[in-house]
Amino acid sequence: QALSERWKSAQPKDAAPHLYAAVALYEGGQYSLAVEEGLIAAQLPHDHLPDLNLFLANCYNKLRNPQAAAHQLRDFLERWPNHPAASQVRVSLETLERSPQP
Repeated sequence: QALSERWKSAQPKDAAPHLYAAVALYEGGQYSLAVEEGLIAAQLPHDHLPDLNLFLANCYNKLRNPQAAAHQLRDFLERWPNHPAASQVRVSLETLERSPQP
């Protein structure tokens, strides 16, 4: 955590340190905190980080929030329709949209 905090301080307008901090939180099972950190990253320029939306979708899935996960997948497809992962993201989105909502 200390390294990511120094990185965030050194590059306050870069989304990458926030994404990597979020990944560390996710790996520690802290999904809500990972979403918070990921949403900070999403507020910063992140055109070089298409995986951010996919990461947030995974977090929301872990938190059993399919609507938020679907929103992230739609945002990914809107921003990067030709990304190599786009076809799989479309399949995942269709599956989410067909799933019964809580």
